[in-house]
Amino acid sequence: MKPEPAPAATTPVMDGPRTTDQLPDVVVVRGKHKLACPHCGAKGLDNFQWLEEITSYRELISLKRGVLLMHSYYQVFDENGTCPRLLCKTCDQESLVPEGIDLDWE
Repeated sequence: MKPEPAPAATTPVMDGPRTTDQLPDVVVVRGKHKLACPHCGAKGLDNFQWLEEITSYRELISLKRGVLLMHSYYQVFDENGTCPRLLCKTCDQESLVPEGIDLDWE
């Protein structure tokens, strides 16, 4: 009996807006004021980045020979992004922001 070939690797395609329905919560290590990744267990704020979906705008400069030139700086349309989540920089997996954590911006 021949073994079946492994399925080809595919890249998931996002249909519509991103959702967080399937993401686990980041673990809050109580008493230590640390976050822990539910995927790999990495701990500490240095291991995480904040992610959210935002709409940004860039000013266009020119269109020459099929090249659209625009400014590198951008403006954010709204201060409140959608789909907030945390990215673990150790394992590159996304997780939900834990419930009960208040957010503040500096």
